[in-house]
Amino acid sequence: MDGCDNSSEGVQSLREGEVIPMRNSYIIGWLRRTARVCYILGIWLIVVLVAVLAIAFQAAYEVVYTGMTLQQAFAPFVPIIIGFSAVSAILSVLFGIGSIKIGQNYDSMALVFFGVIYLLSTIVSLILSPWAFTTTNAGIIGGQLVTTRDPTVSLLSSINGVISLIGYIGLIIASFTMKQKTNIGAFTAVGVLAVIGILIGFIIPIAIIILGTAFSQMASKGGVVQPAVGQTGEKEYEPLYASVGLVAEPVKPAEQAVQPKERQISESGEDAAVFRHCPHCGAKVKADDLFCAVCGSNLKVRKAR
Repeated sequence: MDGCDNSSEGVQSLREGEVIPMRNSYIIGWLRRTARVCYILGIWLIVVLVAVLAIAFQAAYEVVYTGMTLQQAFAPFVPIIIGFSAVSAILSVLFGIGSIKIGQNYDSMALVFFGVIYLLSTIVSLILSPWAFTTTNAGIIGGQLVTTRDPTVSLLSSINGVISLIGYIGLIIASFTMKQKTNIGAFTAVGVLAVIGILIGFIIPIAIIILGTAFSQMASKGGVVQPAVGQTGEKEYEPLYASVGLVAEPVKPAEQAVQPKERQISESGEDAAVFRHCPHCGAKVKADDLFCAVCGSNLKVRKAR
């Protein structure tokens, strides 16, 4: 669709839990297109649901109160039903292909599976719808409207219902998987709504619309997957600003030699005022001593000289 070479499609795994598409422009295009399809398809499904209920109510009224057959009651609405089916088929195919492409690029097999199942269910529905219309009859029995249909159509419709259920389970798994890969909260909402939609069908269109929001957010981020911090054992983010500070050098222990007190004082230049040595015997004497305590020499005389 983009004129790109499909041989280089895929993803480039940097490390476990982090995937960056090899061709960002390619996948961004698919994300944006599929997001738009999701918005249109979700709104369209709501419109179709309301229209089908209105047509079914009108047809039932005609069968009950005018005695028409079911085919006669639906005859005026056949062009409308064909138009609805055609538009729904086109949107469903685009949605399924987009889901497959995105799932392939982001290594989400659950999303690929959902896209394939959605396509398959759409094709089966297109085949069954006219078959069911032509083989279904309705009538009043015991004052109640009773419809009968071909057993083969009923069986195939049940099988298609099971296929659709499996597809929605794939959507649930894909939503929570993509939430872990992208850290986009809209995927969690899609998964929760898909769970509810299995029981309450009209919730599914809302889930598809929110899925489009998730794809749009991925496209706005450049198509790059950035998992949440703590998803893997490796460090995921570097700080925006790296503070560069001075590295303190280790403090070296002071080298203090154990020296005699007179030696320490001598290095400070104070020994002349405190201690001196006798010129005769070399004994240590105080600076204010008059005589040597060892040899008795007159220190005052020596000092005077």
